[in-house]
Amino acid sequence: MPYRVLGLAGSLRQASFNRSLLRSAVSLAPDQLNIEPFELGSVPLFNQDLEPDLPAEAAAFRQALESADALLISTPEYNSQVPGVLKNALDWASRTYKQINVVKSKPVAIMGATDGGVGTSRAQAQLRSLLSIMGLHVLPDQLYVANVTTKMDQAGIITDQETLRRLGKLLESLASFSSLIVGQARGQTQGQDQG
Repeated sequence: MPYRVLGLAGSLRQASFNRSLLRSAVSLAPDQLNIEPFELGSVPLFNQDLEPDLPAEAAAFRQALESADALLISTPEYNSQVPGVLKNALDWASRTYKQINVVKSKPVAIMGATDGGVGTSRAQAQLRSLLSIMGLHVLPDQLYVANVTTKMDQAGIITDQETLRRLGKLLESLASFSSLIVGQARGQTQGQDQG
């Protein structure tokens, strides 16, 4: 059975480079991964006052996180930072609600695309730190796609073979990483069930 991977694009723009990169990941996913994109546009602004009666959109996001085995995040870089929409979603994800931490110990891979020259490296470094603090297992491999407009066709589909090769390699690494981490967790759970 393939691992369920929740795919997050940290941009709301319909023609987003990072949505395109995530769509390419869905197409290239190895048999061990089933990548399911989640739209972050409906997730409300984080507010602790809303936690006692969780908004439906935040609850749906948390449920998607809980049911996922792993995460794949495609982030843009705004002003050398993680974009607000992604940080907001991760704030909701980080909260322990009704004694449930929906992301702790899950494997996650990070990638990003930009029309600039640094390929979202600064945002990815911040995101790596944030995800580690949240208790996720961050895949050491990353994918930086710089000057992405030169690597896409007019429909916004990534066509550059080297970029697609590197993306495929990242996904293979995520599959192996998920097998290691999720496999261990499943083995421990089965051992507890038998004990």
